[in-house]
Amino acid sequence: MTDEQSALIDQLRIKRTPKPKRGRSKLPWIMLLLLLLAAAGGGYWWWQNNETGVPVTTANARALPSSNQPSAGASMLDASGYVVAHRQATVASLLAGWVAALPIEEGEQVTQGQILAQLDDRDQQAAKIQAQASVAQAQAALSQAQATLADAAPIFNRQRQEETRGLISAEAFETARSSYDTARTSVSVEQAALDTARANLASAENQLSETIIRSPFAGVVTATNVQVGEIISPFGTGSFTRSGIATLVDMNSLEAQVDVSETYINRVSEGQKVTVTLNAYPDWQIPGQVTAVIPTADETTATVKVRIALGVKDTRILPQMGLHASFLAAASAAGVAAEGAVIERDAVQTGASGDGGTVYVVDGDHVDARSVKLGAHSGSDQIILSGLSPGETVAVGDLSTLSDGAKIRVTR
Repeated sequence: MTDEQSALIDQLRIKRTPKPKRGRSKLPWIMLLLLLLAAAGGGYWWWQNNETGVPVTTANARALPSSNQPSAGASMLDASGYVVAHRQATVASLLAGWVAALPIEEGEQVTQGQILAQLDDRDQQAAKIQAQASVAQAQAALSQAQATLADAAPIFNRQRQEETRGLISAEAFETARSSYDTARTSVSVEQAALDTARANLASAENQLSETIIRSPFAGVVTATNVQVGEIISPFGTGSFTRSGIATLVDMNSLEAQVDVSETYINRVSEGQKVTVTLNAYPDWQIPGQVTAVIPTADETTATVKVRIALGVKDTRILPQMGLHASFLAAASAAGVAAEGAVIERDAVQTGASGDGGTVYVVDGDHVDARSVKLGAHSGSDQIILSGLSPGETVAVGDLSTLSDGAKIRVTR
């Protein structure tokens, strides 16, 4: 083969470049790690779901607060209501007329007898002047009749003596006696007329005094219903006629009124201690006492109204404020904690009656169902009046999965 042929063959050959060396792949190790993690998660899931016993969380029952002074016991019942003034009035006028003056403002403190409003009194003033004139006229007529009687009396007495001695005829004596009787009767008539005139004057003066409306008691003006120039009437007969002038509240008569369900009214009695908390001041506990249980129930709401006297007088307490009342059990001895316990509300399975329930007391690896008497609840806490002692451990959470003697597994 010639050199030229060799050169042509070399040109026709395919030149291949050598491939670089590859490192080891990490993919098998990643896959192995994922398999191990999945196996560990599956094992944990199997352990959680196949270990015997119902998983539950627990909580310990707490003791009720104690005091070094004699105090009321646990709250037996909670109710909501409002601050109400036992003594309040919407002051109105006995007369119809237009308001000439209104010297009060809402929120003003007034004393008993203070002027609240003044009506136009021109008609009443005129009636009083007329009645005074009638009295003067009746007094003059009475004086004239009395003078006539005074003149007739000696004439009658003299003629009676003359008639006795036969100096005058019987007819003349009868005429003198008739004149005397007439004069005496005139005095009686004029006296009655004077009494009538004086009564009319008193009525006119009373009508005049009614144009001034005064406060029936000391209190605070909570509302004014009229303005100067408006017409008022005792009956409010027209759309532009007012009936009430102002509303007064005696702040010393403020009390709490709550509606208690008739199911629990047997827990309330007169004289029972109560703790009242205003919605506006949730951290302020006001002592109170039941003054009356109104002996009738509302058929619509199935509640009974209860009146509570507040143990303090304070300017922060205002009418119509919302409140929360806790009716307390009998007082406990000094230095002794009130009977009962406090637990989380989630630890109680309430009964149909509402005043009783069931708790599941933890005993080793199982629970015992126990009936308890429920008191009031506050926030997430429930007061147990009886059936549970402080320090006992109870199950908390979904209690529908538990039953008496059920085996459990505490998860927390």
